[in-house]
Amino acid sequence: MWFDNYIDKDGYITLDLDKAIDVLLEGGKINNFTIKSSADTKKYNLYSKTKCNVEHQNLLWNIPKDYLDINVRDFFNNFKTDSKQINRINQELDIFESKNLFIILKLMIYLVDFMKKNNIIWGVGRGSSVSSYLLYLIGVHKVDSLKYNLDIKEFIK
Repeated sequence: MWFDNYIDKDGYITLDLDKAIDVLLEGGKINNFTIKSSADTKKYNLYSKTKCNVEHQNLLWNIPKDYLDINVRDFFNNFKTDSKQINRINQELDIFESKNLFIILKLMIYLVDFMKKNNIIWGVGRGSSVSSYLLYLIGVHKVDSLKYNLDIKEFIK
């Protein structure tokens, strides 16, 4: 087999990063091997120690503690200026909360802040995400769903 030369003393398939990428691009499964430690993996591991790994719906979210501790309802209270906004924000918050998705909003707040801080450019928005007024307020996209009367149900299908 192709991996015979990559089996370590403990019987695991251990690849360097370049070989691992080649295997993945060829359709190999990522749970069949480990990747040798490199400067990049050490850098990632050091970076991830400053984060909080949170399991949510069988996914592991790597979010800084400051963002994990955000009170989502309080965060969006800062944006309320008129009754139309208040109603839409509360409607969406209720939907996100009922689906146990506040962690997604916290992650989006973190990602937008990270991109702004690091001068990373992202798109203006596309697909059903533009029907979320909360994502607009965070800055995930630039489409004001209130202005264009977009239904939140298009996003939360």
